[in-house]
Amino acid sequence: AKPLQTTTVEVMCLGFSCPYSSLLRTDAAEAVCRSSPCYQHCCLPSCLAYACPEGYNLRPSALSVACTGGDCSKDDLMTCCTVDLYHPDLLVPLLIFLSTGLICIFVQTRRCRTERLSYHRSFTIAYLTVLFAWDVVDQTSSWWFWQYATDVGASWTVRMGTMLSAALGTVVIFAAFFAGLFMGTSDLIDRRWPELSYSVGAGCADVLMLISSFVFEMEGRDEG
Repeated sequence: AKPLQTTTVEVMCLGFSCPYSSLLRTDAAEAVCRSSPCYQHCCLPSCLAYACPEGYNLRPSALSVACTGGDCSKDDLMTCCTVDLYHPDLLVPLLIFLSTGLICIFVQTRRCRTERLSYHRSFTIAYLTVLFAWDVVDQTSSWWFWQYATDVGASWTVRMGTMLSAALGTVVIFAAFFAGLFMGTSDLIDRRWPELSYSVGAGCADVLMLISSFVFEMEGRDEG
C-alpha cells in the first residue's frame, strides 16, 4: 500500500478573526498561517496583556494597541503605558528640588535688598542663583531618567551611571544650597573655591549623565 500523502494548507492571515485581547498583524496581507492554531501566526497580543510597572498606567486604548513583538515585554513600556504624574517616584524629586530652588531664590533676593549690594555684586549673586536654579531642574530630570532607564530594562552600566550622576548632582545641589544659606556675601563672591567646587561637581555629574545617555541610545532602549 502506498503511504498516505499529507498536504499543508496555507491560509492567508488577512481577514483572520483574532481572539479577544489580540490584534491582527500589520503585515497580515503577506503573513501566512501554515499550522494551527492560526492566531499564533496571524495575531499579536494587545497591550491588555502587558502589566505596567509601578509608576505607570495602562493606556485607555490598550485594547487597540499591539505589543511590538510576539509577547509583551519591557520593550512595550511606552507603547502600552503612560506615566503616572501623581506617583511619588515622579513627585518627590520634583518637590524636593523645587523647594530648594525657591528657597534659594528668596534668600538671595533678600540678601541683595538688605545688604544694598553694588550692581556688580548683585549681578554675581543673581548669576549664581540662576545657575543653581537651572541645575535644580537638571538634577530633577536626572532622577527621572534613572527611573526610566531602570523601568525599560537598560543595561547595568547605564543604570549605574545614571544613578551615580543623579546622586553626585544631588550632593552638589544640597552643598550649594546650604552654602548659599549660611555663607556670607564676601565668602560667596570674593573667594574662588565655592564657585569652582560647585562647577566641577556639577560638571562631573553632567558628563557622567551624557556618557550614560549615549550608551542608552546605543542600546536602542529609548521608546519615549
